[in-house]
Amino acid sequence: MFTPRDIDDLLAELMSAVHGDARNLVYAEHASLILHYCIATLEPSVYHSYLKLNAYPLLEALTPESVSILNYSTLRVLPELLDEIVRVEPSISREKIEELESSIQKNLDFYSCVLGLMDEKELSIDMSRQLRSYSDSSSSSMINLVLVSTLASKGGSQFNLGKVLPGRLSIEVTGEGSLFRKVESFISFDKRIREENDPFSKQLEESVSFAERSVGGRYGRWELDRIPRVYRFGISDSSGGRDWAEFFTGGSAGLAFALISMADVEKLSNLRLRHRIRRNTAFTGGIDREGNVLPVDDADMPLKTRAVFHSPCSRLVLPEQNMPAARKELEKLLHQYPGGKLELRPVSNIAQVYSDSSIVERFRTPAIRVLGKRARIWRKHLFSAAAVFLIFLFYVLIPRLDHNTVRCEFDGTTIDFYNRFNHNFHSFSPGYFICNIENNYDGIDSKSYRLYDQIDVTGDGENEILFISVASDSNATKPAGRIHTHLFDNSGKLMNHIPLWDSLLIKAGEIKRPFADFTYCQDRVADLDEDGLMELVIASVHIEFSPSLTAVVSFKEESYRIYIHGGHLKRLATGDFNRDGRQDMVLGGVR
Repeated sequence: MFTPRDIDDLLAELMSAVHGDARNLVYAEHASLILHYCIATLEPSVYHSYLKLNAYPLLEALTPESVSILNYSTLRVLPELLDEIVRVEPSISREKIEELESSIQKNLDFYSCVLGLMDEKELSIDMSRQLRSYSDSSSSSMINLVLVSTLASKGGSQFNLGKVLPGRLSIEVTGEGSLFRKVESFISFDKRIREENDPFSKQLEESVSFAERSVGGRYGRWELDRIPRVYRFGISDSSGGRDWAEFFTGGSAGLAFALISMADVEKLSNLRLRHRIRRNTAFTGGIDREGNVLPVDDADMPLKTRAVFHSPCSRLVLPEQNMPAARKELEKLLHQYPGGKLELRPVSNIAQVYSDSSIVERFRTPAIRVLGKRARIWRKHLFSAAAVFLIFLFYVLIPRLDHNTVRCEFDGTTIDFYNRFNHNFHSFSPGYFICNIENNYDGIDSKSYRLYDQIDVTGDGENEILFISVASDSNATKPAGRIHTHLFDNSGKLMNHIPLWDSLLIKAGEIKRPFADFTYCQDRVADLDEDGLMELVIASVHIEFSPSLTAVVSFKEESYRIYIHGGHLKRLATGDFNRDGRQDMVLGGVR
């Protein structure tokens, strides 16, 4: 239990943190928790003086707009606190209090819906629209940060706060590009003054540096280095979020700011493929020069996890090392709020996040827009005409003449072939439905497709593209049906298409039964007969998990052979296991 002396120390520390401004929203939020504690534990004759001293500054900071970014725990205590303030200070405008209480109740309903305590249909129209926007929207200039604000006084930990706030970035081009000299970028964060050896400032610099090094292609980096640019970071909230800007003290925002820098810097590059961060995800963790995600203080993870759990975000991306602390707190929260939802996504490198389509959305921008932006940046340069011509040549002519595949992508219905210019010069549709395109290739679970990008199957020194897929029923819940193999040359031309068994008569007991609807679990490409040409080995099972079939596909002969097993074989390995110079196959299973 805190004594009045302890309360005085906490409020004095808080006042010092906000530089004596009691109208600061940071002060208002911490002070609300402290004052509510006073009401609950101290005698009225003691806590009345605290309420009188803080009532007017508190009400100046609390507005219907600023209430929307308050912590859930703060919102829950405010109705009782406001009622007590009115009793102590009857001269306070009742209209002001009622307006605040109405806004507080709307936001409490919002969080009740997030925690599964209330149906979305009961929300007001604007709150329902705001909730849906988290699951539907994405941005290349805004990202959710998880901030912890603490009181260092003895026993003050129960008044510490975790918050999810929208960080923003805008990159401003401040002049013309130069062909002959490099220009250093400038970094700012709201009105915060950058100090030497400040961990937060260092993370901003590391984020921008990593993002600029990640710009695709040598030409993209060359161009970016010659554009005068200012990175303006901050808190994107006009209702009081700026008050929190100076309370970023560590490096836990590094991962978030690196991601948003990578997404935003693409607007200054020559790439048409762009990325946007999904709004339903919050981030914590630092990064190093190589893009490795650095852990944050484990002591802060319960507050951070709780803050995201109480927010509209449904996912928290965090360093792998902090996963145990976060999982422990999440288990407590789910016990308290069984209807709440939060996915913890541990990562070790920023590449894991940037390539994850559930976190980062990919889209294409029209080529004419890219060209227009390039022309504006270089419009007054002596060589502007030549630059425009070269850009046109680079973006329009050469990419369309180059039909050499560098990478392929499959979106569930179409295989897209890209050349070194990131141009989609050819597409191929298998012509049948493929279920469950989110495959885990490390496990033994059923697979619905595999795309081998750039592999020399024919042994002629040229890379081919191999696509394995299962033609499944559009109403099916499992990727089962007929297995197909497609082999393309480097230009995307289909070399052969081998549909595997349609149905097979297999002895089951004393009778033969027809079996169809197989799904494959493992695949390997290896030169089994040592003739310089690759074969494909597929381990598959029936949808009922018995029998198992293993197929060896010869692309040279455009045929296959199968091995049937009555049990449950799902593991497959190839290699020279008996050291006789020839490739072997090993099958294993369970049950």
